[in-house]
Amino acid sequence: MDTGVLVFILTVNNYDDTKECIDSVRAIKHDHFEIVILDNGSTDNSIELLKRDFPDLKFLRIEHNAGCARGMNLGLKHALEEKVHYIWMLNNDIIVDQNALSILEGVAESTDKAGLIGPKNLYYDSPDIVNYGGGRISRLTCRTYHKGNGEIDSDRFRKTEETGYITGASLFINMDMIGEIGLFDESYFLYYEDADLFMRAKLAGWKTIYAGNSRIWHKISRTNVNSSDSYFYYMVRNHRKFSKKYLKWYYRPTGWLYYYFFWCPSHIYLAFRRGNPLGGTKGVLKGIWHSSMFYQGGSKPKN
Repeated sequence: MDTGVLVFILTVNNYDDTKECIDSVRAIKHDHFEIVILDNGSTDNSIELLKRDFPDLKFLRIEHNAGCARGMNLGLKHALEEKVHYIWMLNNDIIVDQNALSILEGVAESTDKAGLIGPKNLYYDSPDIVNYGGGRISRLTCRTYHKGNGEIDSDRFRKTEETGYITGASLFINMDMIGEIGLFDESYFLYYEDADLFMRAKLAGWKTIYAGNSRIWHKISRTNVNSSDSYFYYMVRNHRKFSKKYLKWYYRPTGWLYYYFFWCPSHIYLAFRRGNPLGGTKGVLKGIWHSSMFYQGGSKPKN
């Protein structure tokens, strides 16, 4: 099936942001793309409203929210069945520039073995302020960093170059790479599933590119508010899970110290700052326990 590029929009219980995202994607200047909505277990009437407004779009659904990775994998499996070459995976709280897709595809076509490409992310509420202008993953701690976060957009962020990390809010993906390295790891559920895919791509020899002339605007965590119990749980559990997998053995003592003496205490501090001291602290402690070598269970907190 020749559909050009499949553009997937992942949503759950959010009509207004998803509609705005779809409207911006439909205004893209590109000859051949198709929009597919990935419903990650919505329980309100948002999907019915979207189907009313956009009867020409395809909708794929998971019956209950099984995590961001599961929702994105629903799209990747569909893309593999349709035998498309490229897909663009978007969070539903994103607005895209009219030329964003053409630039991403152009970079992919002109770069040998380009596996993942990420556009520049700007803040929706401050459209000239950079949220992501390239990135890196610390070799010492496995913490992910966004270059330029909080800075005014400038020529420095308009480069196209290989990068050390791409945020998962907007990912342009070569499906040949997915055929080789596999889907998102669903055991992360939420957070770090993008970093894990990124690391597997790099280790398999695929290039990871930041395309600074391709722009999107991100509303930042409209779906999962960053004061929720689940935010603290998954940030703490998954950072440890990720670092266990990818830290070199000689950096593990540094990573261990960073995790227990900075990462976890800083998230308890954030829980107090964001008005959820009890739930946030419980999430942090549960995340520590569930990432420990002694834990054998598989329960998840409610989202």
